[in-house]
Amino acid sequence: MADARNTFLFGAALLAASAATVADHLAHRPTAPSAQASVTGSADVGPCSAGPCSAGPCSAAPCSAGPCSAAPCSAG
Repeated sequence: MADARNTFLFGAALLAASAATVADHLAHRPTAPSAQASVTGSADVGPCSAGPCSAGPCSAAPCSAGPCSAAPCSAG
């Protein structure tokens, strides 16, 4: 008798978790990218095209030693 009860409880918990996952997925659907973003975006753009040398972790000295020592500003 305990096995049937445990199976039922496991099934109920699985059903509740599945329902919560579906509800979360429906409530937080990703938005489609805008047409403007796809027109201006390009796959072959370098790492400095968005201006990381003007703001970000390398803003003090973007092309000197440190996290930007691979000279990302010359790659873009």
